[in-house]
Amino acid sequence: MPRQAWHDEDAATRRRRRDSDYHSRVILGLLIFGVLSNGLNQLPNIPITFKQALQGIVLPAALLLNVFALRLERVRTRGD
Repeated sequence: MPRQAWHDEDAATRRRRRDSDYHSRVILGLLIFGVLSNGLNQLPNIPITFKQALQGIVLPAALLLNVFALRLERVRTRGD
C-alpha cells in the first residue's frame, strides 16, 4: 500500500511540474509576441500589411515548434 501512495504522489508532482511548465511557456510566448508587435508598431516606414503578415508567420511557426518540442519530450520520456 505505501508503494502505491508513493507512486500517486510522484504522478501528482509530475502533473504540477508539467502544468507549471505549460504556464511558463504561455507567458513566455505572450511576452515574445507582445515585444514583436510593439517593436513593429514603433517602426513607422513598414506597411501594416507587412506587420500583419510577419505576425501571421510567427504565430504558426511558434505553434509548430511547440508541437515538435512536445513530441520530442514524449519520445524521450518513453525511452527512460
